[in-house]
Amino acid sequence: MERVHYKILLVLFLLYGFALTPLGLYKKPVEQVHSGYYSVGKFDPGDDAGYYAYLRSGFIDGDFDFFDEKRYWHFDEVTETGYVANYWPMGAALFWSPFFLAGHGLASFYNAMDYPVPLDGHSFPYQALTFLGSSIEGFAALFLCYALTRRLYSARAALAASAFAFMATCLPYFVFVRNRMSHSTDVLVCLIFFYFYLKYRESKSKPWSFFVLWGAIGGLLILVRYINVFYLIIPLWLIVETALDKEAFRKKKLIVFGKFFAGGIALAVVFSPQLAAWNSLHGVLSSLNPHTVVVSLSLFSVLDSYKDFLFGGNQGLFFFEPIWALGLVGLVLIFIRDRSFAGPCLAASFLFTVAPVVVGHDGSFGQRYLLPALPLLAIGLAEVFERARRFQGIVWVTGAAASAWIFILIAHYKTIFEHNIPDYISQTFKNIPSLFESGEFFRPTTLPHYLSTGNYALDDYRDVFFLLIIPTLQILIPIVLTFAFFRLREGISFFKKAKGYIVPTATVTLLAISTAATIFIELSHPPLPAEIKSERHRISAASNFLKTFPNTKKMYTELKKSEKFSGNEDAHLALRGDAFFIRKEFEPARKFYALAVANNPRSYAALQLERANFLAGTIDLDLVSLLNQLKSGKSSDEINRLLGIYYLDSLKQPVEAMKYFKSSLETNPEQAHKKGIEAALSQYGKQWWRLTSRGQRMDSLPGLYFHMLNTEINRARLNFIQNDQPF
Repeated sequence: MERVHYKILLVLFLLYGFALTPLGLYKKPVEQVHSGYYSVGKFDPGDDAGYYAYLRSGFIDGDFDFFDEKRYWHFDEVTETGYVANYWPMGAALFWSPFFLAGHGLASFYNAMDYPVPLDGHSFPYQALTFLGSSIEGFAALFLCYALTRRLYSARAALAASAFAFMATCLPYFVFVRNRMSHSTDVLVCLIFFYFYLKYRESKSKPWSFFVLWGAIGGLLILVRYINVFYLIIPLWLIVETALDKEAFRKKKLIVFGKFFAGGIALAVVFSPQLAAWNSLHGVLSSLNPHTVVVSLSLFSVLDSYKDFLFGGNQGLFFFEPIWALGLVGLVLIFIRDRSFAGPCLAASFLFTVAPVVVGHDGSFGQRYLLPALPLLAIGLAEVFERARRFQGIVWVTGAAASAWIFILIAHYKTIFEHNIPDYISQTFKNIPSLFESGEFFRPTTLPHYLSTGNYALDDYRDVFFLLIIPTLQILIPIVLTFAFFRLREGISFFKKAKGYIVPTATVTLLAISTAATIFIELSHPPLPAEIKSERHRISAASNFLKTFPNTKKMYTELKKSEKFSGNEDAHLALRGDAFFIRKEFEPARKFYALAVANNPRSYAALQLERANFLAGTIDLDLVSLLNQLKSGKSSDEINRLLGIYYLDSLKQPVEAMKYFKSSLETNPEQAHKKGIEAALSQYGKQWWRLTSRGQRMDSLPGLYFHMLNTEINRARLNFIQNDQPF
C-alpha cells in the first residue's frame, strides 16, 4: 500500500510541475520558450540573487565579495568594511552547489564543442541546473513529509496530509516557478529537523551522537532561513520538560542537559560560516535588513496586522491558503490528547506567524513565512483525516478544492494580473470565468507544444536544452529517485551495513564543512585598502542616487550620504548638479557644476556646465556656423564638443553627437573636458541601441554614475539596472 502511495505522490508532483510549465514564463507566450523554460530565464535581483550570490561568487571568484555581482540588486549597498552587504543566509547555496558544479561542467562541455557559453555562473546551464536542484529538493520534501506522517498515522491519512500540505499551500510556486528562493530547501531541512523530534519522542535511550547531529541539523536549519530559529522552541521545551520532571534523578537530568548542550555547540559550529560572513561583510555579527518594514508594535497595530494576515483581501491566510485552518484544528486536537507532544508544535506554529504579522505582506506569493511550519501542518492534517474516517469524501473534496484554488491563484500571479494588485483574492475570484474563456488557463505546456508543431529542427543548443533536456530530467530524476528509495526501503545489504555509520558520518561531515567554510571566509576577506573603500562608497552613493530618482526627498537624502563618502568635493558637487540637471532645473545645476569646476577644472562637471549653460540659454550655439567652421578646416576640440552638445541636447540625436564627441577627444586627448566627454560616450554610446530598443530615456540618468561605471563589470551592472538581462 505504501509503495502505491509513494507512486501516487510521484505522479502528483510530475503533473503539477508539468501543468505549471507555461506559468513560469511570466506573461510570455509559449512560443517564446527560448526566453526560459519554467522561470529559468527569470532571476529576481533581490532575494533570489542574495541566496545565489554566495554560490556564484564563492565558486567563480573564490570569495564573497559581491561588489562584482552584476545580477545582485544590492551590489551598491557598501558597508563600512568596503564589502557589499548580503542580508540573506547561505544555506540554500550549500544545497544547490552540486547542481551548480554540474552546470559548470555542462558549460565547459559546450565550450569544448565550440559553443560560446560563458563560464560566469550566470549562463543558462548554471541557472537551469540549480533550478532543477531546487525542484528535486521539493520532491524529496514531499516524500519525506509522507514518511514522517506515516510514523504516526495510517497510510491513507499520511497520503492525504502530505499531498495537500504540498499542493494546497504556496510551496509549488517556489518549487516550480520562483525556484531560486530558498523555500524548497527550507521545507526539506525543516522536515529533517522534525524527524529528529519524532525520534526523540520514540526512543528511550538516545546517544550523544543523536543530539550532536540534531544540533548540527538545527544549525543548518537556521543557515537556510533565519526565521527557522523559531524551531529551537522545541529543544528548549524539552529541556524545560526535563528540568520539571520530578521522577527523573538529578544525574540523569544533568546528562540530558549535557547532551542538549553538545547539540548547541554543534549548532553554533554549523552556523559559524554565516557569522564569519557577517563579520567580514558587515563588520558586525548580525544581519539587519534595512529594507524590512516593521509595523508599529502597539497592541492595536499588532491585532490589526493579525486580522489582515488571517482575513485580509490581498493574501489573507484563511482565504488564500485555507488548508492551514484545517491543520490548526488538527494540532489543537493533538494537544487535547497529548500536550507533551503537541505543546512545542503549537508554540512553534504561533511563532512562525510573528514574521508576517510584524513585517506584513512582503510582496511575494502567498504566506511564505509559514512554509517552515509545513511539517506541523502535515501532522495536523493527518490528525483530522484520521479522525474524520466517516467523512472521508468531504475531507478529500475540501483538500482537492484548496489545491485547485492555489493553482488558480498561481495562474493569475505574475501571469495574468499585474504584480501585487490590491484585493488580490477577490480580483482572482472575479476573473475565473474570463480565465477559462481566454484559454490562458489551458495553455499547452512547452514540450507538448513543441512536439505538436511537427517542426523538430531546433535552432541551437539552447533550444535543445530548454525544450528537451530539462523537461526530460524533470521527469526522469524523480522517477529514478523514487525507485532508488524503494530499493533502500527494502533493505539492500549495503544500506544495512552502512546504517550504523550514517549518524557519525553525517555529523562529522557537517562539522568539517562548516569549520572549513568559516576558515575560508575569514582568510579570503582581508580588510580592504582605504582607497578601494572610498571608491566603492562613491559608486554606492551614485547608484543609490540613481535608484531614488525622481523621488526628490530620497534624492537629497542620498546626496547627504554621498557627502560622507564622496572622497573628493568636486564629485559631490557634480552629483548635486546632476540632481537638478535631470529635473531640468538648469540654473541651480549651473551653480553646482561651476563650483565643481572651480574646485577641479578637469572635473567631469566641465562638460555638464557647458550643457547646462546651453540649455539655460546663457550661451547660444549656431549650428550652421559651427558646421561651416568644420568645413573650412577649422576643426578643433571645442568646435566638435559644442556640436556634440547641440546634437545631444537640442536635436536629440545622440548617435550624431557621439561622433563629434569622439572627434573632440581625438583632436585634443588631454583637454579639460575629457572626463565629461568620456562619461557621455559611456552614457550614450555602446548602450544606446540596447536602451532605445526598450524605450529607455538616457537623458534621465546622472552622468556621474556612468563616469564611475567604466569597467566591463560595471557596464553589465548598468544593463541590469536598465532591465537588460542577457541570458
